[in-house]
Amino acid sequence: MLLKFTKMFKTKTNALQPRFRLIVPFILFLGAMLVSNTSFSQVKIGGDPETIDDGSILELESTDGAFIPPRMTTAQRDAIPSPLRGAIIFNTESNCLEVNKGSDSDPIWECIEGQVGAQGPQGPEGSQGPVGPVGPQGKDGPTGATGAQGPQGARGPAGPQGDTGATGATGAVGATGATGATGPAGPQGETGATGATGATGAVGATGATGATGPEGPAGPQGPAGPQGETGATGATGATGAVG
Repeated sequence: MLLKFTKMFKTKTNALQPRFRLIVPFILFLGAMLVSNTSFSQVKIGGDPETIDDGSILELESTDGAFIPPRMTTAQRDAIPSPLRGAIIFNTESNCLEVNKGSDSDPIWECIEGQVGAQGPQGPEGSQGPVGPVGPQGKDGPTGATGAQGPQGARGPAGPQGDTGATGATGAVGATGATGATGPAGPQGETGATGATGATGAVGATGATGATGPEGPAGPQGPAGPQGETGATGATGATGAVG
């Protein structure tokens, strides 16, 4: 009877939507438990209903569907009244399949995870990845201590000639410097051209007759000057010594 019920229910649900089909196994299981007597101790859903493992009470078989346990939030899970030890739900907040490892009065829900194995050996170093984008400019750090004076660098090449600057204002005339010592006499220069005859000066007082010096060379006779006015006769000077 249970086998016929299973075949009939499976045939009618093949055309249902996939989402609803995931709930059908649970409804079928509950219905089978209600209509079966104690002589029916095994239930199979999906696959070949004639083949079932002799050690199972409920067997699910499918190649295109998944077993979906009740899905709920943490608050909805905690609102389950007296969940038996071993109860299983999928927590949609932690994305974890959870099992009650406590008691019905004090449930302890823990994620079902595999045992963590020993850490494997260090793998080879991967290739250098591409350079990432430049990050934002960080804040300026505190100013460091002044370092020691470095050695004098080599003198660089002379730069190009700059433009001539504007002429500065004329400075104040400095004080007249001290007269320097008279330099040695230069060589006798060539005789210059005869200058124009100057005006006759006033006749000075007759000086004392000096000693007769050696006769010098006769110079060229200059042009006759104009007749000057007759000057006043001067006093007769003392007779000089014979040279």
